[in-house]
Amino acid sequence: MSLEHYLNTLAGKEQPPRHADLLRLSGMTPEELGLLRRRWPNINAQRRREMLQQLVEMAEDNLELDFTDVFRFCLTDKSPDVRAKALEGLWECDDRTLITPLTILLRDDPSETVRAAAASTLGKFAVLAQTGKMLPKDRRMISETLIQTIRDSQERPEVKRRAIEAVAPFATQEVQQIIRDAYKS
Repeated sequence: MSLEHYLNTLAGKEQPPRHADLLRLSGMTPEELGLLRRRWPNINAQRRREMLQQLVEMAEDNLELDFTDVFRFCLTDKSPDVRAKALEGLWECDDRTLITPLTILLRDDPSETVRAAAASTLGKFAVLAQTGKMLPKDRRMISETLIQTIRDSQERPEVKRRAIEAVAPFATQEVQQIIRDAYKS
């Protein structure tokens, strides 16, 4: 069955997608990813979330599978549940080109769940930045975005909590004070 036929079939099925079928989404070519982008809106939001949940589980069980392109694409999905699952799926990815989309999601996403997941995902990049594996401008962007989130009086407590956890590797005096303040609150 071709990928196009599979995606068309998937949009109409009632039962959850099978793991064997989802393997086709690992290591997609640019053409296949383009096809997925065109067909994705035809799949209902619940099915898209289920698919991503299965992809996350499959990637955790088998490190040879690579769904990174699917997860990246899904960062812009209309469904906040799908965006949150996509962030969960990117736990292994350390590509610095994710930093900007993550900071945008953290600052601007209307979903508290997505913002909290973006903060957590930025935490991995904070560790990499602190160990010298990121560019100084990346380190600055990560740190500033997380600290702005923490200092935002309108931000929800769960998002702030995740941002505090994520910024902790920087261990500057400002960050240490943020942690002390959070501990006392």
